[in-house]
Amino acid sequence: MTLIRHCILLPGITLVTAFGCYPVANAAEIVAFRTTDVNGHIELDFTSSEIGNLSRSGSAQRFSILSENYVYHPKLLKLDLNASMLFSQESSDSNTASNDDSSDNYDLSAHARLLGGKPYPMSIYYTRSNPVSTYSSGETIAQKNTSYGFELDLLEPFLPLTMNFFISHDESSATSPTRIIDGITNKFGFEASKKYSDKDGYNININSTRAYSASGSLSLPIVSTQKNSEELSYNSQRFFGEQKQFKYSDNATVNQQEGIQKAAGISFSPSLIWQHSNRATSSYSYSHVTLTQNDIDASNRNAIASLSYFLNEKTDIGLSTQIEDSDTVFVDTKTVSTKANIAHRLLFANGHLKLKASLGYRQNDRVTTAFQANITGETLTLTGLLPIPLAWEYVVASSVVVQNLSRTQTYLEGIDYRIIVVGNRTEIQRLSGGNILDPEQVVVDYSYQTGGSAGYTTLDQSYSASLALGTYYGFLLSYQRSDPSLTSGSPTLALGALNIKSIEGNVDYPLSKRISVSAKINLTKSQENNYSYDSQIFSAYSQIYLPYSSSLRLSFSHSSSDSADSLGDRDLTDFSLRFKSTPRDRMMFSAEYRAEEGGDGILKWKGNQLNLNAQWLIRQLTMNAAVNFGNTRTGTVENKRWQMRVTIRRNF
Repeated sequence: MTLIRHCILLPGITLVTAFGCYPVANAAEIVAFRTTDVNGHIELDFTSSEIGNLSRSGSAQRFSILSENYVYHPKLLKLDLNASMLFSQESSDSNTASNDDSSDNYDLSAHARLLGGKPYPMSIYYTRSNPVSTYSSGETIAQKNTSYGFELDLLEPFLPLTMNFFISHDESSATSPTRIIDGITNKFGFEASKKYSDKDGYNININSTRAYSASGSLSLPIVSTQKNSEELSYNSQRFFGEQKQFKYSDNATVNQQEGIQKAAGISFSPSLIWQHSNRATSSYSYSHVTLTQNDIDASNRNAIASLSYFLNEKTDIGLSTQIEDSDTVFVDTKTVSTKANIAHRLLFANGHLKLKASLGYRQNDRVTTAFQANITGETLTLTGLLPIPLAWEYVVASSVVVQNLSRTQTYLEGIDYRIIVVGNRTEIQRLSGGNILDPEQVVVDYSYQTGGSAGYTTLDQSYSASLALGTYYGFLLSYQRSDPSLTSGSPTLALGALNIKSIEGNVDYPLSKRISVSAKINLTKSQENNYSYDSQIFSAYSQIYLPYSSSLRLSFSHSSSDSADSLGDRDLTDFSLRFKSTPRDRMMFSAEYRAEEGGDGILKWKGNQLNLNAQWLIRQLTMNAAVNFGNTRTGTVENKRWQMRVTIRRNF
């Protein structure tokens, strides 16, 4: 009678009748409004940096409180509320000007989940936040982000499948002395899925996105961009057969994009794996991709069949064949290839020897209608000063355009990045002190040489022998060779002959229960048509376990590459030292120092970084502290940065 009385007293008899009442044994006390948990925290941030004659410093303080509540019952309406105040200050100083700026902001968030115990839960959220971001230059910027959205789930057994709907709106804005953030994104999505078993099922997704951006560095022109995209995707997986020896899966996608870049595509890729027996497995796959990008059509069809067979515990063989047909406005290629491989293992008292060999044959036919072809929208992640290669060879260096991910800005060669061309390969390297953040995803457009119309066959060979002695020592010898032969046409570029020899040795040895050491060395000699080099790579590390639950790890690596073209010569040295300790329960401290130095035939670069972190838990109090020091130098441009962050959190 008590449960029935509570239900009758709830406001809105129709709502209760539709959704039912919750058993007392499975729920908290039924009241009009109850707060179940409240916690808060304080965050303090301090940053400082120097770039040439420009110095920056900033600080921010955040005070937050979070409450968890429910209305009548946690499974009827659960409400999470969060509020915080943010105070930020930043100053910059150079030889010509100085600037001081401060701001006060607040954060608010509310998340309401209705009918969490029913097969049709829904949620509504609103968030207004002001996160403080620190860029690789050391500059801090307080953003203003606003997000709100709605989500509805329809679950089994209400429906014979699971469905999810969501709609969201996101805005971001901020301004600093060197950077502006201005973006709006609207999304709508639908997902339907069905599980017939732990392994069988299907999934359908529909997503629609509207994105606007006018973000970027104030040192470069900013062009606002709009991108509208829709995507429909389907994937499924099913096991069948008397012993479930067949596994079938497929993926299909239809997408379209409008805006600064126009694109439309369709892809379909079914596959089948057949477990014939404990020894034999075969697989069959096909993929079809059609893409139209900026009114340029391209398609690719690829079929692969393979067989793996274990003769015995020591020997296994494999066979595969592939047919690929790729068409674009500029280049049509057709490739038919087959490959056989064998692996054999010899066991002896103190180790084993594993021998591998593979032999492949390819028939390539290429028809070109232009001297160059275009690549649009290749995405690279530039981190530190590490050069990243582009996907295609024989790139026309003068055609390379590097932009930020939203394409609102075009970066400048020689200031933000540099292009490294060695033989037939092209790399992009981020420059210290430029406008590209560390790290940052960038979009690269470029042209590459098509190589002219030609037909040719290629014989591919690879052999390797790996020797393991005991559990501590290992050796590897490998040889790879590709020999192309022209059968028709007049190619304008070399066909891709390859000859690579390498030897490698490694040791992983415990000196005692507390100390272990490891080292590896690799020597490689590579000969290609337009690029030949000799490389040496050495790396070593030691792990030392200390008292008070502490450990120390030292690592060192050095790599060098010597090529016929001095521009391809490269040396890179990396050293790191990491200390980690838990001297007392609920207390942790770590320190890591890393230094790297490298260079090639044109430019030298170096950098070092020190990270200190500490955490201490005292009852309901959590304290975290982090200090970071960094210094990078590319050529004559130097970037110094230090940052400290202290977080104090108290749950109450």
